[in-house]
Amino acid sequence: MKLKFQMPELLITCSTALFCFNLSIVGWVFFGVGLFGAFARYALILQERQQVAQSVESGLDDLKDAGAAFGKIVSAINTASKTTGKKSDKKFH
Repeated sequence: MKLKFQMPELLITCSTALFCFNLSIVGWVFFGVGLFGAFARYALILQERQQVAQSVESGLDDLKDAGAAFGKIVSAINTASKTTGKKSDKKFH
């Protein structure tokens, strides 16, 4: 678990000190801005994780599509070689 002490944590700590000195209005402002900053940081981290998951999922879908296309091509080549092989055998005999 990573422990980060950044601006939101500093604002909440300062709001606690302001509450101790009876400056409640400024303390509530610092507290609100600190909570908003922490929520914004969490939202950005969550969005990055979703983008990574989505890119991995789309990459897997592309790989599945490429595999299916490769299978169709191999199947078509196999079918074409069997039919041409039979025709050439009939002409040869």
